[in-house]
This record gives sequence, C-alpha cells and structure tokens, in this order.
Amino acid sequence: MLNIYEIKSYGILRFLIGVVNTILVFILIIFAYQIVLTKVHTQMIDNFIDIMTKNKLFSLLGKVLIITIISIIWGWLSTIVLRIHDRIHEPYIRKWRAGYDADFILRGVSYEFNQNIRPDIFERAYVDKRICKKMMENMFYKYCGDYISKGEGQRVFFYTIMWKYWSFALCDFYSMLGLLFYAAYHIWQKTQFNPYLVAFLTISILLSRIILNKLIDEAHSITAAQIYRIRTESRDSLEKRVKTLGDELNFWRDS
Repeated sequence: MLNIYEIKSYGILRFLIGVVNTILVFILIIFAYQIVLTKVHTQMIDNFIDIMTKNKLFSLLGKVLIITIISIIWGWLSTIVLRIHDRIHEPYIRKWRAGYDADFILRGVSYEFNQNIRPDIFERAYVDKRICKKMMENMFYKYCGDYISKGEGQRVFFYTIMWKYWSFALCDFYSMLGLLFYAAYHIWQKTQFNPYLVAFLTISILLSRIILNKLIDEAHSITAAQIYRIRTESRDSLEKRVKTLGDELNFWRDS
C-alpha cells in the first residue's frame, strides 16, 4: 500500500488526487441514486441495466461495475485533463495559490534584494501566470524541485500537507456540487425537501474549509523553512538568478 507519508514527487501527489477524485465521485453517484433521484428515475436506470444484463445478480453487479468505471474515468479526466483541483477549485473558490506564490514565496526568496526590485513585479506575477511560473522556476523550484535531493524531507512534508489539502478541497467541491445538484433536481421534480441532506452537505462544506485553512497555515510554515534554506545555503546562486531575471523581466528600480 502506498504510504502517504512518502510523497516524494508531484507525480505521486497527482496520482493520490486522482484516487480521491474517483472515490468521491463514486460516493456522489451512490448518494444521488439512493437519496436524491425519484423512483421514476431510479427505475429507468434499473430497467436499462436489466436490459443490458438480463439477470438480477448481474444487474446488481452491473450497477457497481458501471459506477466504478464511470468513477475511474472521471478520476482520470478530472485530475489529468480538467484538473478541477487547481483550475476550478483553487482560482474560483479558494483563490490562494496565486497570492501564495507571488506574495509569500517570491517576496520571501528575494527579500534581501527587494530594495533594488520594483514592487510592481510581484503584482505582475500575481496576475500574469507566465511571469509567475518563470520566477518560481528560477528562484524556488531550482532549489526545492522534485529533482533536488537537498531538502527532500521538507518537500515530502509539504506534499503530504498538500495531499490532505487537495483531499479536503475536493470534499468541499463535491459537497457544493451535490448541494447544487440537489437544489436543481428538487426544483425540477418538486420533490419533498430533505433538510437533513442539506444540513449534512452544508456542514461538510464548512468543516472542509476550516480544515483547509489549518492546512494552509501548516504549508506556510514548511515553505518558510524552505525559503530560509534557499536564502542561507544558496545565496550566491540565487543572487545570480535574480540578476538574470531582473534584466530579462525588467524589474529593477530606476537608479
């Protein structure tokens, strides 16, 4: 069994995010079938599967198999292609990553050189992903990337925190999705209102966000240690990279 405390690369982290996506969408489908859908719609699904299998035992196995296949396909699509964790949840719901990179990491790494750097470069990095990516690659990932052996322990701890973070972020996302689906279906079919279901999904969203805030604080402390290591152990190399980037991106203050 994969030990989540040995997440040494983004590839392993992404695989685990895919597993979480698969499990949560499987639960969401079961939840919709058992609790939300009316008997008319569940009977339509049952009849379709019965026609496909022509056997009650196979019909039950068919339901599980179909849901499993759909969940696995969605887990791959949502993680690798759509990347809902960092293309939908992060920029539109949480909105922490851009500020984390531009305001926390880049300002921290370049702190000793900030007197010569125009402050608007961090604002540009916040809104321009190309600039942010270039600066992060040269000033941070060159010292803390997956291919760097130094500081591996910090990276493993960070990826572990991020695995927990994205897991609860996806819980938040699918809870909201379930709530929206239930609301739309309730209005469309005029079903009896289920306050317990709404309360459960609302509590799931609130708890997920409380935990997410705590995990972000933990990630900050690990990143702060990584920044300190870069500034103390790789100062000369970092200074050269900052000078090269400054000339390329034109972020030096006017003399």
